[in-house]
Parts: sequence; structure tokens; C-alpha cells
Amino acid sequence: MKKITLIILLFLIQGVAFSKDTEPVFANAETVAENAVQTENNKNKDKNDIDYYMNKYKKLKAKNKDEKAFEALKSAYSLDKTNYDTLSEIIKVLINENKPDEAIKYFEQSLLSNPEFESSPEILSYMAQVYILSGDLNNALNYQLKAIELDKDNKENYVTLGKIYLELGKWLNSVNAFEYAISGNIPKDAECYNFIGIANVKRKNYAQAISNFEKSAELKEGFSNLANLAKTYKAKGDWGDYRKTLDKIQLSYLKKPKEFIYLANEYQRINIEKSNEIINKGLELFPKEPTLREMAQRNKK
Repeated sequence: MKKITLIILLFLIQGVAFSKDTEPVFANAETVAENAVQTENNKNKDKNDIDYYMNKYKKLKAKNKDEKAFEALKSAYSLDKTNYDTLSEIIKVLINENKPDEAIKYFEQSLLSNPEFESSPEILSYMAQVYILSGDLNNALNYQLKAIELDKDNKENYVTLGKIYLELGKWLNSVNAFEYAISGNIPKDAECYNFIGIANVKRKNYAQAISNFEKSAELKEGFSNLANLAKTYKAKGDWGDYRKTLDKIQLSYLKKPKEFIYLANEYQRINIEKSNEIINKGLELFPKEPTLREMAQRNKK
């Protein structure tokens, strides 16, 4: 009898111990479950948060994952089509990707939700750039003039206006717009002088054009302003400066296929050996470029 009582007592003691040991386990399990639910709720909340997608967009953009970045940007836009930041960023991306039709669709869709976008000078100026890309210069001009009416002090607006007038063949208007932009000492001064030079070439004002291209190169020398300078020397019949400028381009500013093609064509008329040298250098970098290959074959004959 004593043995049976002892066994029962031991069993009861173990049961109590087991109960005490398992209470924290069950408590921990409940905490883990609650945390998991909270985490899931936070994730769902994030997916309804524009800032979440905009931050994701910026991080992916910084890693040059442009396609995934744009998907994140579209997700942010879908949450609120009236949001200024998402719309302006989408339009900028589509301008850079040369997709004006897509940009116009986003803009028109957003206008339905928020007509006030037509009162935003920045959005209007972006849309002017979109219409330049689409070839609708009259719409581009209308949007840019509206942007300037709303924000007369923004010199960047006059850069876009100058480009529109240049495309429309209104050379003097273009010069005036770019010169007004330069008066604001904006970071795009080199680009403005380059465009003023192009407009002056169209006006056959070669001396002024050369001065503009030289000023542009002084501020930020590159292929575009030097090539324009060479073309102007050529048009003026200044062969010495024309060749010097071509030599300068060859030494430092050949990076894209079209640049190799331009320079090889120019040298073909004055120095066939140098032309072949440029073609071969271009083919080393761009072996599948059809125009360079065609030029190489032609020069062998």
C-alpha cells in the first residue's frame, strides 16, 4: 500500500512539473503567432503605401534595375493617380525612354482624377518635352507657354521653349529664349550656347555661331559642340580650323557608333588613311555596327 501511495505521489509531482514547464512554451507559441500576424499586417499595409513603393523604386533605380524600378513606380501610381510626385517621375522616365505616347496616356488618365495638374508649371513643361518627342510641336509650344505663364522666373522653362522654336524653324525666337535662359546662370549654359550656335548657323550667322560653339566647349567640351564647330568652320570655308577641330574630336570624344561614323565620313574627304583608322577603331568597340562594316568594305575597294 505504501508503494502504491508513493507511485501516485511521484506521478502527481511530475504532472505539476510538466504543467509548469509547458506553460512558457505555450505562451511563447502564442507570442510567435501574434508576431507573425502583425508582420503580415505590416506587409499588407506597406503594399498600400505610396512611400513604400517610391522607396523601392529609388533603391532599384540606384542599382540600375530600371525595369523592376519602373514596376515599383507604376505600383505607387496605381494607389493614387492624383499624386504629383509619382506622375512627374513616370513622365520623366518615359521622356528618357523616348515613349511619348505612353507618357501622354498617363497624363490624360491623371487629369481625369486631378484637373489641377494642368495648373502645374513643372508637369506642363514635362508634357511640352513629351510633345516634342511625339513631333506635335504646336501642342509642345502651347504647353510650354502655359508653363512659363505660371512660372515666369524658372529659366529652365526657356530652355525647352528655345528647343521648340528651333524645331519650328523660328531661329531668332529660339536664340532669344536660350539667351534669356542663360541670363539666369543655369547649369545648362553649355547646352544653351550649343543650341544658340545651331540657330545662328540656320540664320547663316557663322561668326556668331562659331563664338557660341566655342563658348559651349569652353564651359563643357564634348562631341556635340565640337562637331557643330567643325561643321560651321566647313560651311565658312575655314579649312585649317575645321581640320584642327576634327583632330581634337578624334583624340578625346569618340564613344558612340554615330560619332565614329560622322568623323570617318569627314576624314574620307580629306585623309582616307585616317578615315580607315577611325573605322577600324570603331569596329573594335562595335564589331556588329552595320554602317561601320559597310564603310570598311567600301574603303577596301
